[in-house]
Amino acid sequence: MQEVELRGEAAERKRLADLEAAREKRLQWEAAMQQAKIDYAEAARALLEAQEKAWRHAAGLAE
Repeated sequence: MQEVELRGEAAERKRLADLEAAREKRLQWEAAMQQAKIDYAEAARALLEAQEKAWRHAAGLAE
């Protein structure tokens, strides 16, 4: 009977560890997605700034 209890406790510890690992993996994924959004926005802003600079330069040449 004691062996059954020990196996049950071990199974419960493993289940809890698996849940914690899944939670940690989800948190890491969410953090990575947030950083990817920030990186994308910064890249888009830099591209728009470069396009604006080129447009202003071309407009200056046309004058």
